[in-house]
Amino acid sequence: MVGVLLAEPNSLLRLGFRSVLANDAAVTIAAEAVDELQLFRAFTAIPHEVVLTPLGLLQSIGLRTLNQLRQTRPASRLLVHSYDSHVEFAAEALRFGASGFLSNGADVEELGVAIATVARGQAYIGASMGEELAIHMCLRARDVEQAALSKTESHVAKMLAVGLDMRSIAAQLNMCPAGVAVHRARILRKMRRPGMNELLRCAIAKSL
Repeated sequence: MVGVLLAEPNSLLRLGFRSVLANDAAVTIAAEAVDELQLFRAFTAIPHEVVLTPLGLLQSIGLRTLNQLRQTRPASRLLVHSYDSHVEFAAEALRFGASGFLSNGADVEELGVAIATVARGQAYIGASMGEELAIHMCLRARDVEQAALSKTESHVAKMLAVGLDMRSIAAQLNMCPAGVAVHRARILRKMRRPGMNELLRCAIAKSL
């Protein structure tokens, strides 16, 4: 059973999340928070595995404070959902330890998958944000095109670019880690050209 700390200032969204999570037998709501102060108190005082929180609430806390807070409970995983596309903040939050990002347009099934994934210690990037985040953090779209990556290699490259490890990528693409390793090797070969080294420099090394 995954304990979820539901941090949501919007009462209607909080009610919606509560209703969805109540129907998930693998999840229990450990606590709820409606603002920064309640989140601080619940985070440190109440055992949980995952914090489900909007991007705006983390913005109001700030990255430095967020990082300090997570040090008090390192096993806690942050699953962030976004009201809109604050990709720059999402990229920074990822660097500071957020384990997952999910669009508000995601369906009920994806929410359950995302919670289960980050609770296992793996990373989860919603399909609607993954490509934009990867390009923002490491890749240039023209480099991926010029490298002539296959569709699967392109997916793997973008997941590597946002810091997902091979186990997380394998789980999301429904393949074995060895298969991901093969694709990574092919990506490395194709990216070893002038102008093709963003992925090689800032993403592949993270997964070795």
